[in-house]
Amino acid sequence: MEAPIWKEIINIHMELQSQIILLWQKTQADIAQELGITKQQLHNYKKLLTLIPELQDMVVVTHYKAFRHR
Repeated sequence: MEAPIWKEIINIHMELQSQIILLWQKTQADIAQELGITKQQLHNYKKLLTLIPELQDMVVVTHYKAFRHR
């Protein structure tokens, strides 16, 4: 017999809640390590997110052009 849909929804909600709690417990070093970058690189990427979208686009295009010419 299948569980009622509301029980499934509660189970999904509880699982998501526990994943969110685990995410908030991670340090910047943990996140950088998972991404394969340094803490400084993570910090720099986070600073880029504060730029207006037009400047973010300029950074991406400039980075792409520099990477292509290596």
